[in-house]
Amino acid sequence: MTYFFRSPRLWGAGIVAVAGVMTVAIGISGCHSNSSPADSTKSGETVAMVNDDAITSADFYDAMQHYVPVKSREDMMSPTLGQPVGQSVLWELIQNRVLLQVATQKNVPVTKDEVDERYNYLKLVEEKSKTTKQFDEYLADEGYTENTYKDEQVKPLVARLNLVANGQTVTDDEAQKFYAFNVQKNTGKYSFPQRAHIERIIVSSKTVADAAALDAKQSHSFTNFLAQNMARPTTGGADASDLPLWLVLDVKSRDLPAGVIKALKNAKTDDVITVQDQAPGYYWVVRVVDMEPAYQIDFNSIKDLVKQDAMAQKGMSSSSVTALQQSMMTTLQSASIKIIPRQYQGLETELKAHAAAAPPQAMPAPAPGKPAKR
Repeated sequence: MTYFFRSPRLWGAGIVAVAGVMTVAIGISGCHSNSSPADSTKSGETVAMVNDDAITSADFYDAMQHYVPVKSREDMMSPTLGQPVGQSVLWELIQNRVLLQVATQKNVPVTKDEVDERYNYLKLVEEKSKTTKQFDEYLADEGYTENTYKDEQVKPLVARLNLVANGQTVTDDEAQKFYAFNVQKNTGKYSFPQRAHIERIIVSSKTVADAAALDAKQSHSFTNFLAQNMARPTTGGADASDLPLWLVLDVKSRDLPAGVIKALKNAKTDDVITVQDQAPGYYWVVRVVDMEPAYQIDFNSIKDLVKQDAMAQKGMSSSSVTALQQSMMTTLQSASIKIIPRQYQGLETELKAHAAAAPPQAMPAPAPGKPAKR
């Protein structure tokens, strides 16, 4: 999961489309707040006030659990890179609060229904295309609960989409064409190719490969073989064999060698196959943990979501994007931001200085339905 849109670079050089979902640089104006921790709707002490909205110690702690400093090439240019973790996390939390407030100011507030629909969509995409775990397990491994994931990832995402899509209109026919384009081009937004979850070992001897395959067929695992031959295989995964991901069975995919993909195409769960790799002398022994057939989300079940994506795509192609960013940079500078912990109190000045220095820049619009290149 991009994962999903964690980049602290919301005030960066422009507006970025990621896998058809748009990230917009924003800001807000507001009056000074004299709110106390008791004004917060969440439990815990207040770490920062963004206009009248409190960031609590619980918010701060939750966000610290899954902070990753670099998640994309854009992050390498982030002003937070190299800062203490706490400062980087608070920078991101403040930006997200401002983002939500701006969406409300622009009359496109984030609603619970929108968040729930986008969450269910992201859950489906993740389970169909990446993790082999149930989504709640996946979130827990990443340091999230459903609620914290919605607060920290889904709400800001919906706010960005709403802002970029603001003022755009899409007919049912246009939405269906947008959907069909993404399905046809296999963009991974609404359809997913055949996939496999496998265990595998790679060995340099056919004799060893045959022994591993026989053991796997009998024991339904490589555990016994690995316990006796740990020095031999070149492997990966938690137990030196498992790949806990859905791997694309497409000859254009880089997930697996072409020979392995071809052999897996007609495989069934618990099958064991042996394939000689293109690298001379190496053999892949693969046990199929699970197979996932090609899947397409029904248009009618996500019609409103597709419309929002299509409107956001139109917005990305609009000249109003640059004007939007310019106004956001200006309004950020007059926002009321009050930070309580002493070690982070210089962050308000840094945020506003960064907004003042950021030149407005519009990203070239991608073709309909295609994400902009990252």
